[in-house]
Formats: sequence, C-alpha cells, structure tokens
Amino acid sequence: MMRQVVSRRQFGSELRRLRLEAGVQQREIAEVIECDASQISKVERGERTVKQLELKAILHRLDVRGEDYSDMMTLGERARARQSKRKSMPLIPNSLLRLRDFEEDAVEIFYVSEGYVPDLLQTPEYTSAISEIAARPARAPLETLLEFAADRQSILDRKTPLWFGVGETALRRQIGSRTVMRDQLQSLLSVAAKRPWIQVQVVLANGEPNPLAGNEVSAFRFGPRAENVIYQSTVVGGGVYWHEDADTKPCLRAFRNLRGSALGVEPSRLLISRRITELAEGE
Repeated sequence: MMRQVVSRRQFGSELRRLRLEAGVQQREIAEVIECDASQISKVERGERTVKQLELKAILHRLDVRGEDYSDMMTLGERARARQSKRKSMPLIPNSLLRLRDFEEDAVEIFYVSEGYVPDLLQTPEYTSAISEIAARPARAPLETLLEFAADRQSILDRKTPLWFGVGETALRRQIGSRTVMRDQLQSLLSVAAKRPWIQVQVVLANGEPNPLAGNEVSAFRFGPRAENVIYQSTVVGGGVYWHEDADTKPCLRAFRNLRGSALGVEPSRLLISRRITELAEGE
C-alpha cells in the first residue's frame, strides 16, 4: 500500500489536473470550502488534504462526474488515511522526514554528492567526523541524526534501484582519521557488492561539466503514481524540494548524463579500492 505522503501527492496532482481542465482558479476552489487559496495550493502539492464533504463540494464546482468522480473519492480516502505508526523524531526537521518518506515510496532513486560520501551510505563514525568540521549548523543532536540515518538506511535492503554518484573529491578528502575514512570506503564497496540493485559510480573531478556538479542532490521517480521529486540539501540545514516538470525533467536528464559520463561501476570499484590501500599504507 502506498504511504500517505505519495497518496496525498497523487491526490493533489489529480485535483490540479481537473481544476486546470475546468479553467477554475485556486481562489475559486478556496471559496467553495471557505479557506485561504494558499491551502488549496498545499493540497495540490500534497502537503495537506481535504475532508470528504469538502472534496464533494470541490468536485461539484469542477463538474467532475462518472469515473473521474469515483477515482477522486478513492484517492481522497487514501490521502486521508493515517500512516502506520513509526518512531517519533520531533528533533528532525520536516524536510528530512519528508526525504525519508520519499525514499520509501520511490520506484527509483538517484543521488549525487561530490564533497562527501552520500549520507545514505555513511558509517556512524564518518557522520560523526563530519559533524565536528561542518560549517553549517547541526540539523539536530548528533545522536538523533545517527538514529535517523540508521532508520533511513533500511531502504538499502528493499531492492529499490539506487544510483549513487560519489565525487572523486569525496574519496580524496579525508574525513576523520585514516581508519574512519578507510572503513567508510570499505563500507561503500560492501554495500554495492552485496546488493545488485545499488550502483556506485565515481564522478571524476576533471569530468564533463554537469549542472549537478558541486551539489548534493537527490531525484525520486514514482512512476505513474505521482510527480517526480528533486531534493537539494542547503547550507543552512534541511533542504529544498521541487516537483514541477519544468524543474524535475532537466534535473533527471542531468542525472542520466552524469551517469553516462561518470567512471564505470567496475573502474569506480577499483579506484575506491586503491584509495583504501593508500589509507591503509599511511596508518
């Protein structure tokens, strides 16, 4: 069963489609259910939903009938359904909680991080070492972040196709002690070796120019269920999401190009292995 976050986004996307086809403005829908137009915008973005009676009033205003009406009532019910209970993490920013939900629901995920090993693949020791040198403020206490990271990493075993673009800079940049860095890179190889649905490719420092260069970006594909989503970490903590086609399509195209220009899977493994040997010899 789809999680609530995707159900809401699918519901919002379909509502927006029907509203645009009817030539109705958001403020006109807002007047029907007596709320601010900004709330309708949130519904269409999947950030909130509407009650059953409100939905019926909206569909009446849009003159939605037949199969479309039945489908929207079903989507509305799914969007209102409560999520299964999971451990509460009140200190984690909402932007990161949404990231975890997107990771669990996506049918394919792409990550790129040039300065650090992608956070979904980090060992606790590597994450702790980053927290000691990070220029940006901590998003939450370190203990909470490590617990949240472990929760997110469960996606690694769910056989969702995952692609990681790891910057060559992240391999060369020593975070923490040599032992911490070596263990991190060994973990990186181990994760990919044991899970054929995970691919790790090194993005060379002198590689082809790409708009994703220098950024920490994730892309989530949901197939026909909902709009795709792009997430970019920010220097002030948390992150920014995009879901409009005008933003997601160019970014997904950039990911495909980056995947093609990055070092191949086997050459990447060999490069990481050589870096592990260098770290071991220097201990």
